[in-house]
Amino acid sequence: MLRKIGMYAVLSLIVVALTASVALAARTGATGNAQFKSVSITDNDDGTVNASGLITGLGSDLVTLQLITSGTAFVDCTNKGGQLVEAQAQTADASTTTAPQRPENGRLVFDFDSTAPTTLTSNPCPNGNWTPTITSIDITSATLNVIQNGETVLTYGPLNPQ
Repeated sequence: MLRKIGMYAVLSLIVVALTASVALAARTGATGNAQFKSVSITDNDDGTVNASGLITGLGSDLVTLQLITSGTAFVDCTNKGGQLVEAQAQTADASTTTAPQRPENGRLVFDFDSTAPTTLTSNPCPNGNWTPTITSIDITSATLNVIQNGETVLTYGPLNPQ
C-alpha cells in the first residue's frame, strides 16, 4: 500500500516538473522590469550614432538592441555626362540591430554604433535619370529600442543626439 502511494507521489512530481518546464519554454514577452540606469546617444562625425549605457531589470532572457536614426542628407547629383550638381537636402533613415545579448544578473552594459543613413526617401536630383550621392549627413533624431522575446520592452527617444 505504501509503495503504491509513493509511486503516485513520484508520478505527481514528474507531471508537475514537465508542466513547469513546458511553461518556461513557451514563455514570451518581457521577463523583468527593464529600466535605463544610464544612456548616452552621441552623433559621430561620420554620420553614425553611438549608443551606450546600462539597462537593469531584464531577467535572464536574450536582449536585442535596435537604434533607429534619421538625418538630413546633403546630396550631389551626377548626370549622364558626369556633371555634378548640388541637390536639395533630403531625409535619410537607418536602423542598426545588435546580435542577441545575454544579460548578466538582469543587467546589460551596451556600447555600439549605428550605420550611417544611406537611403534617401526620394531622388532629389533635378532629373530622375541623374544619380544622387550622399556627401554628408546631419543626424536629426535617434531612437533606441530594447527587444526581449520579440517584444519591445523599453524605448529611449526619439531625441536629438549631442
